[in-house]
Amino acid sequence: MDGPCDILALIPARGGSKGIPRKNIALLGGRPLLEYTVRAALACPSITRVVVSTDDAEIAEVARACGAEVPFLRPATIAGDRSDIGLCVRHALEFLAHQGCCLDHVVELYPTSPFRTPAFLEECIAPLLEGCQKSLVARRFPSTQRFYAPAGRGAVARLGLNVPAGSYFLRPYGLFLGRSLRAAPWGCAVRYLENPIMEIDIDTPEDLLLAESVIANGLFDFGLP
Repeated sequence: MDGPCDILALIPARGGSKGIPRKNIALLGGRPLLEYTVRAALACPSITRVVVSTDDAEIAEVARACGAEVPFLRPATIAGDRSDIGLCVRHALEFLAHQGCCLDHVVELYPTSPFRTPAFLEECIAPLLEGCQKSLVARRFPSTQRFYAPAGRGAVARLGLNVPAGSYFLRPYGLFLGRSLRAAPWGCAVRYLENPIMEIDIDTPEDLLLAESVIANGLFDFGLP
């Protein structure tokens, strides 16, 4: 690919949550949960902008304090518990386009997965720069609740217990969208999670306690100064 690329890290962080009140700014290791994702994105060499999409003024303030941009507040109509995350992405891209921002790639990162490193993000972005449109991350089979496989026409279906290794995708971890900013065929690029800690997705108080234990015991290297 000729010339440098403009790559946006978009972090959706709405104010509402069920399992943990104010989950996206709940403290983890003394830091707001959102901060882990913002810091990883800011430290990734290929990412040129880090934007948080939120409907909540307090979360916006925390995001800015962490170094992210919050150029808008997401409308409440697309910030509910059942709102399609795709509408969040579309709203952000349309807003930035109206500001004259031309993007080559978009990396959508969820703050509920704090255990990622800048180096890992760089590895996931690499297939985009080589021409792939979408990259989803996956690892060895730990839970049927979080893994999906292609079901035709862009749909996904939850897997059963007896599936061959390498045929499933971890959806909550994040999407890596290519130049077209449209859904590409599933399996265009896959990056396996080799460290089981990286699959921790914080949804319940128990998940938060597990993550606290990981940090308290120094079990994960975030690759940050």
